[in-house]
Amino acid sequence: MTKQGSPPSFRDRLVDEIIDEIDGLEEDELDAFLRDMDQDPDAVLKTGEAVRKSSIAEARLARLRGAQQELKANKKLNTATLLSFDLDRKRQIFDVVKQRSEATGEMTLAARNQRIDSDKDLDSFLEACLRLGLINEAGDIVD
Repeated sequence: MTKQGSPPSFRDRLVDEIIDEIDGLEEDELDAFLRDMDQDPDAVLKTGEAVRKSSIAEARLARLRGAQQELKANKKLNTATLLSFDLDRKRQIFDVVKQRSEATGEMTLAARNQRIDSDKDLDSFLEACLRLGLINEAGDIVD
């Protein structure tokens, strides 16, 4: 690969030319080309398929590991401080989050009809905001 704006190197041009040449071969021509290179076309196909499957598996495994790390990070959040606030402070945090939501349109409270009906609802909402990174453990908005 070349940097944007710089001319391709000789090596890059050569590789591109080889790839273009191979891409232009029909199935029988490609088989003949591989045999001329002392390669078994079926073995090359199987190896290519194995590499493709391995790459897909590695990508999926990386996504899984990332999700696992995210879950672990979320479990480490300290909700005790946030949930220990008195009801007035919790409602104040809710109001600030609601105002920000209305001002930015970044999130919606529609699922809750934009209100909280109980202390448990309020705690659940604040905990969700903390897990989503909207507020910190002190109840302050995170920018």
